[in-house]
Amino acid sequence: MTSQRTRALGAAASRLACAGAALGVSFCAPGGHPERHGEARAHVAHTVARPADEVHARLARGLASALGTADKFRDAHLAASEEAVFPDLQQLRLAAGDDPALAAYAALDDGQRRRDFYVFDLSDTYWTSEYAWGGEPARFKTDFIVHVEDAQAGSTRVEVLEYRPRVNLGEHFDLRGHHGPGFYDDVRFVAPTTSDREELLALVVGLLVER
Repeated sequence: MTSQRTRALGAAASRLACAGAALGVSFCAPGGHPERHGEARAHVAHTVARPADEVHARLARGLASALGTADKFRDAHLAASEEAVFPDLQQLRLAAGDDPALAAYAALDDGQRRRDFYVFDLSDTYWTSEYAWGGEPARFKTDFIVHVEDAQAGSTRVEVLEYRPRVNLGEHFDLRGHHGPGFYDDVRFVAPTTSDREELLALVVGLLVER
């Protein structure tokens, strides 16, 4: 009798959890995947005619300030590769997933990442990008890695990678949330965008071509 009552209560709770449409909120995370629009490109990079140490020095001096000139990067922080907040090798490998650029980056030696920078945002700021959900632009957010490497004849290749790109699809009620039953943001990790990497790369290159 007790087990039947338990099953009945569980079924009622499940029905209640998925019946929030009339209240204007999702009580269950909806199925499906966000739609991706735009060019999917593995690598977003540019080669500049400056040695790598000079490129690193210029970015160390000016990139943090330059980030504040772009709306989507205005809340971002900058960290050098030796700082504790910079993603370690295990974190990079876990985040790489199906991202070939990040997977290749995680395979580099530590010395090959020594001139790099991490661009990260701890705020609740999202922007619209290449993803859509329910026919509307999805709220998107990502952190970045700016990779600086030697190229031929004293030039430098600079690549921008995305780290943990994600979309926020709104609130839903989760009976098994990490803080117990309640409302949680439906945040899902997605493949990296091309346009956001290009925008940050343009900002970086702008600092490097200045006299």
